[in-house]
Amino acid sequence: MSLAFVPVYIHHLGVGGYGLIGLYISIQTIISVFDFGMSSASLREISRLSTCDNKPQVMGSYIKTVEIIFWAMSLLLCIVLIPLMIEFSDQWFTSENLPSEAIRSALIMMCIAIALQWPSNLYTSVIMGFERHISLNVINSISATFRGAGSAIIVWLISPTIQAFFIWHIVVNLITTITMAIYIRQIIPNRQLPRVFDLNSLLSVRQFAIGVSGISFASLIIGQFDKMILSKLLTLESFGYYAIASLVATSLNRFFTPIFNTAYPRFSHLVKPENIKELIDTYHQLSQYMAILIAPLAITIAFFSYEIVNIWTGKVIVASNSSLIITILVSGVCLNGLLNVPYALQLAHGWTALNLKLNIIAAAAAIPLILILTNKFGATGAAVSWLAINIFFFIAMPLLMHRKLLTHELGSWLSRDVVIPFLAALLVISIAKYYMPTSLSRFSSLLFIISVYALSLLTATWSTSGGRFLLFEIKKTITHGIKQ
Repeated sequence: MSLAFVPVYIHHLGVGGYGLIGLYISIQTIISVFDFGMSSASLREISRLSTCDNKPQVMGSYIKTVEIIFWAMSLLLCIVLIPLMIEFSDQWFTSENLPSEAIRSALIMMCIAIALQWPSNLYTSVIMGFERHISLNVINSISATFRGAGSAIIVWLISPTIQAFFIWHIVVNLITTITMAIYIRQIIPNRQLPRVFDLNSLLSVRQFAIGVSGISFASLIIGQFDKMILSKLLTLESFGYYAIASLVATSLNRFFTPIFNTAYPRFSHLVKPENIKELIDTYHQLSQYMAILIAPLAITIAFFSYEIVNIWTGKVIVASNSSLIITILVSGVCLNGLLNVPYALQLAHGWTALNLKLNIIAAAAAIPLILILTNKFGATGAAVSWLAINIFFFIAMPLLMHRKLLTHELGSWLSRDVVIPFLAALLVISIAKYYMPTSLSRFSSLLFIISVYALSLLTATWSTSGGRFLLFEIKKTITHGIKQ
């Protein structure tokens, strides 16, 4: 949904204004690691406790405890972040069009919006732990629609200022967080039982949370260090182009996050030895679905990045300044997304050590790599460093993981689940790119790209056993519906 309104933001707020929005997205990601692994640990703990009929009070006390902690940390975020933003706004950020006072006030409201959204990270994990995915998707979809559409309408019709954008986000974030809190109180089993604040209820997840926290901090350096460096080196206008490219690339997250959210609690239920056959089948099935969803879309965006941005924004200058960065970033995001199912398997086993070690190695290499490439090549160098790190992860993580978990499945995962659908999509898209007419209008280009994507998606789906099964099920459902 946010992608649809970016042209409105750019038109009314300028690329510099969108640079602040890109910074807002980055700070949200950075701040999320300061839950110290409690969100991910809560998902796993609620998933575990929901299968124990004799522990509803333990579950209720656990939720109340972490909820109080998260709201306290939300208040702390405001107390710490707002003075920092006021102190460093003039020193860190430069803009060709935005006055320093507008930047400062926007940064303050940005902090408030982030703090109000903070508890929803916990509530999301709790709802996922109960496997109420449909309800969570409904809440998130409504919230995203109001957040995106409301912001666009406000800057278009009411006040074309970055401050108005963040005021609306404050309102929507508060409503969303309260809605999630109320919903959780309705789905807790035996909610009439007393719930108490009990720090001892956190002891069972302490080690797991510490491991996830370490992974998150290292991932923070890998994923956000480039943006922090660029926000200092570049003007907000130039940073805005990188933020646009990053938004397009990370939009792939919307496709692989639902599969991860399904895989993690599902694997948590299947980690027992007697379920090993079902676990293996589920692992390969979800890995194939992940590749089917990600590969055709990522390759399409990478090959047609200039055309897509030009169609999307209607601005040649935006397409020229962001298309190469999009191609590089989306390649890295694609590799990262393919690893989400193996990562979910590790978390379900409570095994965080492997990813922690890999993230520490990657973070140690990322800092000098980003500094060197960014200083030499600017935003393009930062994007290349992101791709290089994800290539390292894609090689190392599955190889090492399958030495301990599902030890005989590496070959099948790599060949059947990943490489075959990837090559199937690549073949279709590369041929289409080569033969694409050069004189197409924006609308004709859009139809061409959509057609290429649809054909590559169908080809990738047919190339896997899980995809063929899915197609046959869809055909069976349609046939049955027609007969009725």
